Amino acid sequence: MFHDVYRTARVLFFNLFFWYLVASLGEFFVPGFVTLYVSLWSWLWLVVFFGIMYLCLMRYRLKRV
Repeated sequence: MFHDVYRTARVLFFNLFFWYLVASLGEFFVPGFVTLYVSLWSWLWLVVFFGIMYLCLMRYRLKRV
C-alpha cells in the first residue's frame, strides 16, 4: 500500500516538474503562453486528481466488502 502511494507521488512530482519546464520554455518564446496553459492544465489536473481520489475510494470500498 505504502509503496503504491510512494510510486504515485513520485510519478506526479516528475510530471509536474516536466510541465513546469514546458511552461517556462513556452513563456520564454511566447509571452502570455502560461496564462492559457495554466487555465487548461488546472482543469485537467482537477479532473485527474478527483478521478484518482474516486478510484482509490472505490478500490478501498471494494476491498472492505
